[in-house]
Amino acid sequence: MKMNKGRVIGVMESFGSTEDVSCCARLLDYIEAGTKRIYYYSDFVDAVSELHLSERMQNGQRSLNLFKSKRFALLRQEYRYLDDDGVVYDVEVEDLQAAYEDGSLYLDWRNVADPDFASKVYIVFIACSGGAL
Repeated sequence: MKMNKGRVIGVMESFGSTEDVSCCARLLDYIEAGTKRIYYYSDFVDAVSELHLSERMQNGQRSLNLFKSKRFALLRQEYRYLDDDGVVYDVEVEDLQAAYEDGSLYLDWRNVADPDFASKVYIVFIACSGGAL
């Protein structure tokens, strides 16, 4: 890992609980193992399951927020759209913001708007080369 793991944990220690710090350390080890480049939220929840945290999802989210921050840039959050044919497309956050305001996501690759977009969009986390890999 190209970043200083101790520095990340130190930041978590300054504002997080003991469980947050344990979760952060476990997730850093998981990312550092480098078995994947693209992660799903469930990957991180599963990675900390053996810690028996009282608020596993919240602890994990606090760690992910730190990892995604500009300060550390270990992970980049991206959005994907899975169309009815099983094809996956990247979606920009600005397009999602507009979709929530308009009530549908405009699919420029199909030249149509999808009002059921919320059930077809999911988040992925990409390990950043400047950070974790």
